[in-house]
Parts: sequence; C-alpha cells; structure tokens
Amino acid sequence: MEDTHSDISGLGDQAEALITRWVDENLGAKVVRVDRQGRWRPAWFVEAQRDGQPLRLYIRGERTENFLPY
Repeated sequence: MEDTHSDISGLGDQAEALITRWVDENLGAKVVRVDRQGRWRPAWFVEAQRDGQPLRLYIRGERTENFLPY
C-alpha cells in the first residue's frame, strides 16, 4: 500500500487525479465525482462506485504547520 500521509493539498487538479488513483488501487472503486471542500484544512468529498454500490468518502489532507484558523 502506498504512503497515505503525502501532502497533496497544494497540487490543485493533480490532487484529484491522485485521489482517484488511490481510491481505485486501494478500494477497488471507480470515482465518479471529487469536490474540494473550501476550508483551511484541505479536504475532498468523493463519490465512487464499487460492485454497483455507491461509496461516499471524505478525504482529508495534511494540516499546514503555520496556519492558525482562529
């Protein structure tokens, strides 16, 4: 299994491609939608299909060390 702790927050569209590949390779699911959540910690809502069943995921990225949200 690949390193699941890589920081992909600054990759933009490449992050979606990496998420899609990871979900396919590790969960055996086909991603049908990826939406970036607008907040200080990078996160994505992912909709996928596995064995004809919907699979809804929430994927969080690494926190940045120097960011203070409040």
